[in-house]
Amino acid sequence: LKEVRRRLGHKVQVISGHEEARLVWAGVRAYSQDAGRQLVVDIGGGSTELIIGEGDAPIALQSRKLGHVGWSEQFFPEGQITRAGMKAAVSAAEVELASARAALIKLGWDTAVGSSGTVRAVERALIDSGMSAHGITQDGLKRLRRHLVEIGDAKAIELPGVSDDRRHVFPGGVAILSAVFRTLQIAHMTAAVGALREGLLTELIGRISHNDIRDATVQRFADRCGIDEQQAARVAATALDLFDQVADEWE
Repeated sequence: LKEVRRRLGHKVQVISGHEEARLVWAGVRAYSQDAGRQLVVDIGGGSTELIIGEGDAPIALQSRKLGHVGWSEQFFPEGQITRAGMKAAVSAAEVELASARAALIKLGWDTAVGSSGTVRAVERALIDSGMSAHGITQDGLKRLRRHLVEIGDAKAIELPGVSDDRRHVFPGGVAILSAVFRTLQIAHMTAAVGALREGLLTELIGRISHNDIRDATVQRFADRCGIDEQQAARVAATALDLFDQVADEWE
């Protein structure tokens, strides 16, 4: 981080898994105004975010250390795809997701979408190769897993939507997505347009135009919890006064 700051001349903010999930939701909503409750799944290189939301507000944010890079390296070493390796990868991912299952299923959702490159690649591979008529399904994922095992080598993957630089991590992504489907009992999923990048840009634009989604989120929590707004304003004023007194000296 110090080296990046030195070269770019800017501070780098490292975001938490929950903050990443919140921004992913904002990115998805920037391109989709579907009514009803929505489940969003984002499978990245180092983590998987699971979000349930409705309207502009996320209701539940979960982040698990499940990434297609680490999973591919662990269960498909040197790109070798075996039936045992695929089974172990899916099972291990299910274990990691188990603790999030009850809360998410209890909330429920009307539609499920995936916002990551992994989900977009899987959807295109399934549809363009004839393994699925529309979107991602459990049966389509099963066929895709079987197809990858038959190929046996990530370097030999030739599927629509799977670019050369994604081949080596594609098996891990497929295993994680399969585990998400099984754990959350998802019947159907489509790929979303927006994701983390779009969420970050949407929020920055909101701050510039004085329409910060964080303000609206805080206000909703205050309303839900019955906060005494006059007392809250006094606490805020005191905190800001203390900040002004030490800001320069503490840098």
